[in-house]
Amino acid sequence: MDKPDIYTPAVLALMARKDEVVPASAIAPIVHIHPSVIVKYVKEGRWPREICNYVISGRNVKFFRIDFLRKGGWIQ
Repeated sequence: MDKPDIYTPAVLALMARKDEVVPASAIAPIVHIHPSVIVKYVKEGRWPREICNYVISGRNVKFFRIDFLRKGGWIQ
Protein backbone atom coordinates (compact mmCIF):
# COMPACT_ATOMS: atom_id res chain seq x y z
CA MET A 1 0.00 0.00 0.00
CA ASP A 2 1.41 3.39 -0.99
CA LYS A 3 1.60 6.05 1.67
CA PRO A 4 0.18 9.48 0.84
CA ASP A 5 2.56 12.38 0.29
CA ILE A 6 2.14 13.51 3.90
CA TYR A 7 4.41 10.61 4.87
CA THR A 8 7.73 12.25 4.03
CA PRO A 9 11.01 10.46 4.79
CA ALA A 10 11.35 12.58 7.95
CA VAL A 11 7.88 11.55 9.15
CA LEU A 12 8.56 7.89 8.41
CA ALA A 13 11.88 8.10 10.27
CA LEU A 14 10.12 9.59 13.29
CA MET A 15 7.44 6.91 13.14
CA ALA A 16 10.12 4.19 13.08
CA ARG A 17 11.80 5.45 16.23
CA LYS A 18 11.05 3.70 19.49
CA ASP A 19 11.88 6.62 21.80
CA GLU A 20 9.07 8.11 23.85
CA VAL A 21 10.65 11.56 23.69
CA VAL A 22 12.82 12.95 20.89
CA PRO A 23 15.08 15.99 20.49
CA ALA A 24 14.16 19.02 18.41
CA SER A 25 16.37 17.69 15.63
CA ALA A 26 13.89 14.82 15.09
CA ILE A 27 10.94 17.11 14.38
CA ALA A 28 12.82 20.00 12.75
CA PRO A 29 12.77 18.58 9.19
CA ILE A 30 9.03 18.02 9.48
CA VAL A 31 8.11 21.52 10.70
CA HIS A 32 10.85 23.17 8.60
CA ILE A 33 12.36 25.07 11.51
CA HIS A 34 15.98 24.79 12.67
CA PRO A 35 16.28 22.76 15.93
CA SER A 36 17.89 25.65 17.82
CA VAL A 37 14.99 27.92 16.85
CA ILE A 38 12.49 25.31 18.07
CA VAL A 39 14.31 25.11 21.43
CA LYS A 40 14.37 28.91 21.63
CA TYR A 41 10.61 29.07 20.99
CA VAL A 42 9.97 26.50 23.72
CA LYS A 43 12.11 28.31 26.27
CA GLU A 44 10.42 31.63 25.42
CA GLY A 45 6.97 30.02 25.77
CA ARG A 46 6.19 30.56 22.10
CA TRP A 47 5.98 26.89 21.02
CA PRO A 48 2.28 25.99 20.75
CA ARG A 49 1.28 22.85 22.61
CA GLU A 50 -1.18 22.27 19.78
CA ILE A 51 1.83 21.06 17.78
CA CYS A 52 3.03 18.73 20.53
CA ASN A 53 3.81 18.55 24.21
CA TYR A 54 7.36 18.78 25.46
CA VAL A 55 9.45 18.64 28.61
CA ILE A 56 12.29 20.96 29.58
CA SER A 57 15.13 19.48 31.59
CA GLY A 58 17.89 21.97 32.24
CA ARG A 59 19.04 23.16 28.84
CA ASN A 60 17.51 20.19 27.05
CA VAL A 61 14.08 20.13 25.46
CA LYS A 62 12.44 16.84 24.51
CA PHE A 63 9.25 16.38 22.50
CA PHE A 64 6.72 13.58 22.91
CA ARG A 65 6.98 11.62 19.67
CA ILE A 66 3.55 9.97 19.66
CA ASP A 67 1.84 13.23 20.65
CA PHE A 68 3.52 15.02 17.73
CA LEU A 69 2.51 12.29 15.28
CA ARG A 70 -1.09 12.25 16.54
CA LYS A 71 -1.54 16.01 16.51
CA GLY A 72 0.03 16.16 13.06
CA GLY A 73 -2.49 13.65 11.74
CA TRP A 74 0.02 10.92 10.85
CA ILE A 75 -1.35 8.37 13.34
CA GLN A 76 -4.60 7.88 15.22
